[in-house]
Amino acid sequence: HVARGVVLTNGCVIGPSCSMIEPEVVSENTIIYGSECQRREMNDKPY
Repeated sequence: HVARGVVLTNGCVIGPSCSMIEPEVVSENTIIYGSECQRREMNDKPY
């Protein structure tokens, strides 16, 4: 679930078990994954 107020920038990936409910801007090429919504930046650009 991605709530209003969450801005996903280019290349972001959100895993199926993640819920983003706080307003924020997710930086480019960020992967959010796992039950604890861990984050990391992609080394390879998706485009």
